[in-house]
Amino acid sequence: MERDRPEARRSRARLVAGRLGLCALGLAVGLVLAEAAYRWHVWGPAALLPANMRSTHTIGESGLLRASGAVGYELKPDLDARYLLHPFRTNRHGLRDDDATLEKPAGTFRIAVVGDSFTMGHGVAAEDVYHAVLERRLREEPGGMRFEALNFGVAGYGLHDYAAVIEEKVLRFDPDLILIGLTRNDQTPAPGRKPYVPKPVDDPFTRLTLLDALRVRAVHASARRAAAEGAEAWGEHERLPGKRVAQLRSRYVNALFERIAGLTRPAGVPVLMVHLVVGAGDRTGPGRRFEKAAARHGFRYLDTTPAFDPDDSRDFHVRAGDAHPNAAANALYADAIHAYLLASDLLPEPAPGPAEH
Repeated sequence: MERDRPEARRSRARLVAGRLGLCALGLAVGLVLAEAAYRWHVWGPAALLPANMRSTHTIGESGLLRASGAVGYELKPDLDARYLLHPFRTNRHGLRDDDATLEKPAGTFRIAVVGDSFTMGHGVAAEDVYHAVLERRLREEPGGMRFEALNFGVAGYGLHDYAAVIEEKVLRFDPDLILIGLTRNDQTPAPGRKPYVPKPVDDPFTRLTLLDALRVRAVHASARRAAAEGAEAWGEHERLPGKRVAQLRSRYVNALFERIAGLTRPAGVPVLMVHLVVGAGDRTGPGRRFEKAAARHGFRYLDTTPAFDPDDSRDFHVRAGDAHPNAAANALYADAIHAYLLASDLLPEPAPGPAEH
């Protein structure tokens, strides 16, 4: 009997180890299924393919950027990659656009479009970005004029970058109109940009999307708490009263609009500022601030808020948890800009049609 006890203990130990192993296996399978289900929810079934999921980088970890003396960083030229599930190509000038020459073709009305991720086309096919849709709309107009809209947008840019891009790049292309896509982030002063150091390209397929979502939610919750307390983080995490923040934002927007005016006015190029919203805009915050600054510096201004129903803003998000505009939102932007341009004096007069006999 005594000799059986060690064997019995070993048997029980094996049984416990087996059960723990099954629990661990079940937990691992459950986590894999939960991660797969969440990826399906956020990205759709295409993201379950490794090649597609590996394109879901942040822009900084995508390998699409390089250092630039003008604005710190820019898109690499001649890219042929994938980004956020879509093909991502750039021309020889590093623009997410078809190839273009510095010299404007004869008979062409050229629009230079400047902005951030909304303008670059975050998670949207190149042909669905608003500038491309606008170009097609304008080309359908009678009159014989050829329209060309060049996309200078890069994710992460702000007002100070827009001014630098206009100075260093845009004016070299001899545009007839500069269209600047403004977003809510553009009202916030940016700290001095440090020299750009490329980040290692990550592998999103092996990264847990669920953990990323929890981290983003925590950041958003912290921002909401700060707003509820009537203060916002500023500079080196200094806490400032809301009124003071509003004053600094207005001062920043006016200073950068003045800089842009100093670049475009001598060149004789008109500027159209377009406030790009997703759903209901904020007329008392950034929209009003942009509109006042545009009027002060002689820019045209268009607010896209009226194009959206305030109750269905999520229908225009690029995906769950990502409030960037999807293709439908970009089409609304293009429609609003198209209608504004046709009603303005910014476009050339249509050429007269053939004489009637």
